[in-house]
Amino acid sequence: GHAERGIPRSPRPACWWRTPGKAAQGSCRGRHAVSHNMSSRRKARELALQYLYCIDLNQEGFSEKGLEQFWSDHEAVEDVRSFAERLIRGTTAERGNIDGMIQTYAENWSLDRLAVVDRNVLRLAAYEILKEKDIPLSVIINEAIEVARKFSSEESGTFINGLLDRIGKVMRKEEKVKAG
Repeated sequence: GHAERGIPRSPRPACWWRTPGKAAQGSCRGRHAVSHNMSSRRKARELALQYLYCIDLNQEGFSEKGLEQFWSDHEAVEDVRSFAERLIRGTTAERGNIDGMIQTYAENWSLDRLAVVDRNVLRLAAYEILKEKDIPLSVIINEAIEVARKFSSEESGTFINGLLDRIGKVMRKEEKVKAG
């Protein structure tokens, strides 16, 4: 944890921005409702990104207690929450594998040089590419681009598109070869 690394622990984690498109630090606490005019899967991805952002920024791992606290601060209907939790649990469980894969395809970029939002959008989408076989690659990439554009920048969307396209072509091609 933080103590062994000599990093002071703040009483309330600074881990999320208050307005889309601006990376202003805020708190994980407080009610955050996601717009109802977007798809439930998009809402789930945005909520999963918020959780992953929090634990990444605070250099923490997944915990049931942390997830319970997150849901006490964020409203979501059951199908949104269920898909978000599947993404959160899967992404955190596969993080080492996913980070290695991202590092392999992110030419001239180290993970720690990527913006926290971009790094976690990539992790989330890479998990979907690897494990959510029922979701088409083009949908995963488009969703990641839209989430990145909303919470990061236009340039992030372009970078994420290129990187996920490379990862997807290799990972989904390997699937076809193994299946065939």
